[in-house]
Amino acid sequence: MAAAELAGFLAAHSIWVVSEGDMDPAVMYATASGERHLDRFSGDPGDMLAIGQRRLRDNPMNAVVAALAFVRHAPAGQGEGSAVLIDLRAYSMPEARLRVAILFSRADGRLCASKGRVVASKNCESLDKAEVMRAFMKGVAAHEKGWAVWKRSLAQPN
Repeated sequence: MAAAELAGFLAAHSIWVVSEGDMDPAVMYATASGERHLDRFSGDPGDMLAIGQRRLRDNPMNAVVAALAFVRHAPAGQGEGSAVLIDLRAYSMPEARLRVAILFSRADGRLCASKGRVVASKNCESLDKAEVMRAFMKGVAAHEKGWAVWKRSLAQPN
Protein backbone atom coordinates (compact mmCIF):
# COMPACT_ATOMS: atom_id res chain seq x y z
CA MET A 1 0.00 0.00 0.00
CA ALA A 2 3.04 2.26 -0.09
CA ALA A 3 2.11 3.36 -3.63
CA ALA A 4 -1.37 4.39 -2.49
CA GLU A 5 0.00 6.32 0.48
CA LEU A 6 2.52 8.14 -1.73
CA ALA A 7 -0.25 8.86 -4.27
CA GLY A 8 -2.42 10.32 -1.50
CA PHE A 9 0.38 12.64 -0.40
CA LEU A 10 0.84 13.77 -4.03
CA ALA A 11 -2.93 14.24 -4.39
CA ALA A 12 -3.05 16.54 -1.35
CA HIS A 13 -0.07 18.46 -2.68
CA SER A 14 -1.83 18.77 -6.05
CA ILE A 15 -5.07 20.07 -4.51
CA TRP A 16 -3.03 22.69 -2.67
CA VAL A 17 -1.33 23.69 -5.95
CA VAL A 18 -4.60 23.91 -7.96
CA SER A 19 -6.14 25.96 -5.14
CA GLU A 20 -3.58 28.63 -6.01
CA GLY A 21 -3.67 28.33 -9.82
CA ASP A 22 -2.52 26.02 -12.59
CA MET A 23 -0.61 22.82 -12.00
CA ASP A 24 2.17 21.26 -14.08
CA PRO A 25 2.38 17.46 -14.31
CA ALA A 26 4.51 15.98 -11.53
CA VAL A 27 5.94 12.60 -10.59
CA MET A 28 6.54 11.70 -6.97
CA TYR A 29 8.46 8.54 -6.19
CA ALA A 30 10.11 6.68 -3.35
CA THR A 31 13.35 4.72 -3.56
CA ALA A 32 14.21 1.47 -1.78
CA SER A 33 15.92 3.52 0.95
CA GLY A 34 12.62 5.33 1.60
CA GLU A 35 13.66 8.68 0.15
CA ARG A 36 10.88 10.62 -1.56
CA HIS A 37 11.42 12.86 -4.56
CA LEU A 38 9.12 15.18 -6.52
CA ASP A 39 9.83 16.05 -10.15
CA ARG A 40 7.72 18.76 -11.83
CA PHE A 41 7.58 19.22 -15.59
CA SER A 42 7.08 22.77 -16.91
CA GLY A 43 6.44 23.64 -20.53
CA ASP A 44 3.82 22.57 -23.04
CA PRO A 45 1.30 20.61 -20.92
CA GLY A 46 0.90 17.80 -23.47
CA ASP A 47 4.64 17.35 -23.87
CA MET A 48 5.23 17.49 -20.12
CA LEU A 49 2.48 14.94 -19.47
CA ALA A 50 4.10 12.60 -22.02
CA ILE A 51 7.44 12.97 -20.22
CA GLY A 52 5.79 12.18 -16.89
CA GLN A 53 4.00 9.15 -18.33
CA ARG A 54 7.28 7.81 -19.77
CA ARG A 55 9.00 8.25 -16.40
CA LEU A 56 6.18 6.38 -14.68
CA ARG A 57 6.26 3.60 -17.30
CA ASP A 58 10.05 3.22 -17.67
CA ASN A 59 11.11 3.99 -14.07
CA PRO A 60 14.53 5.54 -14.85
CA MET A 61 14.65 6.77 -11.26
CA ASN A 62 14.74 3.14 -9.99
CA ALA A 63 11.80 3.77 -7.67
CA VAL A 64 9.89 1.14 -5.72
CA VAL A 65 6.65 3.15 -5.96
CA ALA A 66 5.67 6.22 -7.96
CA ALA A 67 2.69 8.40 -8.82
CA LEU A 68 2.01 10.85 -11.63
CA ALA A 69 -0.33 13.80 -11.03
CA PHE A 70 -1.87 15.91 -13.78
CA VAL A 71 -4.99 17.95 -14.49
CA ARG A 72 -7.55 17.19 -17.19
CA HIS A 73 -11.22 17.79 -17.83
CA ALA A 74 -13.32 15.54 -15.63
CA PRO A 75 -13.57 11.97 -16.99
CA ALA A 76 -16.74 11.24 -18.99
CA GLY A 77 -19.71 10.61 -16.74
CA GLN A 78 -17.94 12.08 -13.70
CA GLY A 79 -19.44 15.58 -13.81
CA GLU A 80 -18.43 19.02 -14.99
CA GLY A 81 -15.16 20.81 -14.32
CA SER A 82 -11.66 19.45 -14.07
CA ALA A 83 -9.95 16.64 -12.25
CA VAL A 84 -6.60 16.00 -10.67
CA LEU A 85 -5.73 12.53 -11.92
CA ILE A 86 -3.22 10.40 -10.07
CA ASP A 87 -1.74 7.35 -11.78
CA LEU A 88 0.08 5.12 -9.34
CA ARG A 89 2.54 2.25 -9.68
CA ALA A 90 4.07 -0.26 -7.35
CA TYR A 91 6.96 -1.62 -9.39
CA SER A 92 6.70 -4.94 -7.52
CA MET A 93 3.42 -5.36 -9.49
CA PRO A 94 4.62 -4.13 -12.91
CA GLU A 95 1.40 -4.91 -14.79
CA ALA A 96 -0.93 -3.26 -12.26
CA ARG A 97 -2.41 0.16 -13.09
CA LEU A 98 -4.61 2.32 -10.88
CA ARG A 99 -5.97 5.83 -11.40
CA VAL A 100 -7.61 8.03 -8.78
CA ALA A 101 -9.56 11.16 -9.72
CA ILE A 102 -10.33 14.21 -7.59
CA LEU A 103 -12.92 16.38 -9.32
CA PHE A 104 -12.69 20.10 -8.72
CA SER A 105 -14.13 23.39 -9.83
CA ARG A 106 -13.88 26.99 -8.81
CA ALA A 107 -16.87 29.04 -7.74
CA ASP A 108 -16.55 32.69 -6.73
CA GLY A 109 -12.78 32.23 -6.46
CA ARG A 110 -13.10 29.27 -4.10
CA LEU A 111 -11.97 25.72 -4.76
CA CYS A 112 -14.62 23.01 -4.56
CA ALA A 113 -13.14 19.50 -4.63
CA SER A 114 -14.53 15.98 -4.32
CA LYS A 115 -13.12 13.06 -2.40
CA GLY A 116 -10.73 10.90 -4.38
CA ARG A 117 -12.12 7.81 -6.07
CA VAL A 118 -10.69 5.01 -8.16
CA VAL A 119 -11.79 5.61 -11.75
CA ALA A 120 -9.66 3.07 -13.60
CA SER A 121 -7.71 -0.06 -12.78
CA LYS A 122 -6.00 -2.86 -14.66
CA ASN A 123 -4.54 -6.08 -13.27
CA CYS A 124 -5.52 -5.06 -9.73
CA GLU A 125 -7.91 -7.91 -8.96
CA SER A 126 -5.87 -8.98 -5.92
CA LEU A 127 -6.09 -5.52 -4.35
CA ASP A 128 -8.77 -4.53 -1.87
CA LYS A 129 -9.80 -1.12 -3.22
CA ALA A 130 -11.18 -0.04 0.17
CA GLU A 131 -7.76 -0.78 1.70
CA VAL A 132 -6.09 1.10 -1.16
CA MET A 133 -8.25 4.15 -0.47
CA ARG A 134 -7.53 3.97 3.28
CA ALA A 135 -3.79 4.05 2.50
CA PHE A 136 -4.44 6.86 -0.01
CA MET A 137 -6.22 8.93 2.66
CA LYS A 138 -3.40 8.26 5.13
CA GLY A 139 -1.06 9.83 2.57
CA VAL A 140 -3.46 12.75 2.06
CA ALA A 141 -3.55 13.44 5.81
CA ALA A 142 0.27 13.40 5.96
CA HIS A 143 0.40 16.53 3.76
CA GLU A 144 -0.85 18.98 6.38
CA LYS A 145 -1.16 22.07 4.15
CA GLY A 146 -2.75 20.16 1.26
CA TRP A 147 -5.16 18.29 3.52
CA ALA A 148 -6.24 21.55 5.21
CA VAL A 149 -7.02 23.09 1.79
CA TRP A 150 -8.80 19.93 0.65
CA LYS A 151 -10.94 19.71 3.82
CA ARG A 152 -12.07 23.32 3.34
CA SER A 153 -12.92 22.64 -0.30
CA LEU A 154 -14.97 19.54 0.61
CA ALA A 155 -17.31 21.75 2.62
CA GLN A 156 -18.24 23.56 -0.62
CA PRO A 157 -20.92 22.18 -2.97
CA ASN A 158 -19.38 20.39 -5.96
